[in-house]
Amino acid sequence: MTTRHASRLVVVNAALALTIGILISGSITSAARQDRTPPTIPTNLVVTGITETTVTLVWNAATDNSGKFSYKVRINNLNNSAYNSLASVSQSETTYTAKFLATNSPYTFSVYAVDGAGNRSGDSNIVNASTLADTTPPQAPVLEATVLGPSQVQLSWTKSMDNVANHCCSYGININGSRVTEPINWVAGPPEKFDGSHSPSDARDKLLVQH
Repeated sequence: MTTRHASRLVVVNAALALTIGILISGSITSAARQDRTPPTIPTNLVVTGITETTVTLVWNAATDNSGKFSYKVRINNLNNSAYNSLASVSQSETTYTAKFLATNSPYTFSVYAVDGAGNRSGDSNIVNASTLADTTPPQAPVLEATVLGPSQVQLSWTKSMDNVANHCCSYGININGSRVTEPINWVAGPPEKFDGSHSPSDARDKLLVQH
């Protein structure tokens, strides 16, 4: 075989391999595009747990002819549609906990499946659930008072924690059992009984409040 014939044979073989590769790739792409069968509908959606800000769901698995799909969980807040969302769940999971929900609020939930070609199943049954009201108070802060001068006391306290994330906290100041409504950087203290041993200007102290 001459060098020229060998070169031609190499070129022909390369062209043949390229053609076969294109045909196989096109066949796979065409097969994927021709998948118009949606997954089956997820069934028996139920609520298995509720807290102030979460709802846990469980359902029966869907199936698909391609063998590959995922779930979408539709979350609707019946009081405010701005809080509606759509969560993605992998094929291997048939349970989902919706988190960061509004407390004491009604919701509806449903699930559907979507395969790799974008085919969408119908919706599962719809379930209703209301998150619980937040009735647990925050931890009590630990207060410290430091005397800064004859007419100044600095208050500081530990940060309170709450069972519901992002719900804590605002603080109020009481003096002798009465809620302070003045600006809290400088708060007038309770009046003392004037008995002549102090000047009238000493009758009211001030609190420097700090957190």
